[in-house]
Amino acid sequence: MNQAVAQLNPIKIELKLVTFDRQISGDALKKSGAFFEESGLPIDALITTPVVPEEHMEIVSKLGQKPCVYIDTPLGTTQPLLTISQNPYKGGYCAGRIMRMFQDSGKFACIRMYSSAYNLRERVRGFTDYIQKDAKSIVVDEICTDLTDLGFYNFMKDLFARHNDIKGIFVPHAEVNFTSYFLVDQGLKSRVTVIGYDLVAQNREGLLDGSIDCIIGQRPEQQGSEAVYKLYQSSLLYQNVPSKIDMPIDVYFKENII
Repeated sequence: MNQAVAQLNPIKIELKLVTFDRQISGDALKKSGAFFEESGLPIDALITTPVVPEEHMEIVSKLGQKPCVYIDTPLGTTQPLLTISQNPYKGGYCAGRIMRMFQDSGKFACIRMYSSAYNLRERVRGFTDYIQKDAKSIVVDEICTDLTDLGFYNFMKDLFARHNDIKGIFVPHAEVNFTSYFLVDQGLKSRVTVIGYDLVAQNREGLLDGSIDCIIGQRPEQQGSEAVYKLYQSSLLYQNVPSKIDMPIDVYFKENII
């Protein structure tokens, strides 16, 4: 987004970046309060990732006629100017196909740290649908609610105590490295395939050291850039823009990391 703003210079576009913690209930709504004042709305458009659906529906309702662009995930109960995201079901389905390339029939786990986001649920659904095409395979869907180091460690210990025959783990968001750390620490990585999302720095390292087998990327830089450019085209040039832009499903292994 910052690069797009710089490239559109000398047009004056000011980008205000606000972060929220999806683990804290009400934080997205609270942080959005800086944009909404009694004197009126001090922003002309909103770019957001609606990973906390209930809060984002309330945030978007306060925009009035101001345009909104969603990145990373759709939010079907609202009508933004544009949604830029990967098809989450197809991403999960692709992860299931890759998992079966690594492993034969058996038991596989989906591990999530967030329960409300639409894109995560759809990725899990796609993964499960592919895996369970094989009658000899099953998927267990698990959600960890305690995201402290000790909480996640205990969650993983309990998971393997209940399902010690897991052959592969799919984490549909960026925090897959927590899973790989546990498996390496417990000496389990050699028999468990790990597939996750997003080529952030720690996941890149996991691919290179072998603790993660595959990462699915969704081109976040392109999503941010497209969001700014499409708002520019719509709001300043009065051009029609598409209501949806689908991001490709990029697949990364150790061998194709640049």
